Amino acid sequence: MKTVVIIPTYNERENIGKLINLLEEEFARIPNHEMSILVIDGNSPDGTAEAVRQVQQKWGNIHLLIEEEKKGLGAASVQAMNFAMKDLGAEIVATIDGDLSHDPRDLKRLLAAVDQGADFVIGSRYVRGGSIPADWGPHRKLLSFFGNIVARVLGVWGVHDHTPAFRAIRVDRVLSRVVLDETMPSGYAFQVALVCRAHDLGAKLAEVPVHFEDRTKGKSKMPPGNIFETLGFLLKYRIGKIL
Repeated sequence: MKTVVIIPTYNERENIGKLINLLEEEFARIPNHEMSILVIDGNSPDGTAEAVRQVQQKWGNIHLLIEEEKKGLGAASVQAMNFAMKDLGAEIVATIDGDLSHDPRDLKRLLAAVDQGADFVIGSRYVRGGSIPADWGPHRKLLSFFGNIVARVLGVWGVHDHTPAFRAIRVDRVLSRVVLDETMPSGYAFQVALVCRAHDLGAKLAEVPVHFEDRTKGKSKMPPGNIFETLGFLLKYRIGKIL
């Protein structure tokens, strides 16, 4: 299976080279998949794209897209997914954060779940065996926990963790059938929207437990309005279901 791992980046020069090297090490341990990487960078001023070009000299399966202007995670994901399908011939698209908050060694387990019949696999913090950082404060833990409860109530009840970027998705059963255009949320609500639309298509959803780590280098890109954008999408989605 031709599998493309998408990494959206913005000011991740300190992390992207290490992440790519770790992923390349894991690719050798993943059978039956022809692996490649697609970095889509939001025109980072810190030189993230140059760091990718440097590591491209070591590996021959790395592709780089640069947005003319940073429009948000959702917009970048739509552009990258369409490129992966149309230009790279992807049969499976995986996504992972560029800040090393996800362990590349877990990618093998996500793809194994696809090989076993799942259409859309999420690296989940909130299923048995998954976890969040122990040093998160009470406020952050509660915000994350109750945010996902709201997402389950208004979104897809069977999914415990709607928001992670660590995923593996079949193209034929999901991505080629989802409308990936400007109608998708341009920001972080894209993650929730994609889960909901995949569910509406009848996709077989699965969650694989993973441990989420806080970044150690660089700054978080989570915009303050993320919660409101996501809640707005979920309310529209649930109202649409009722009507």
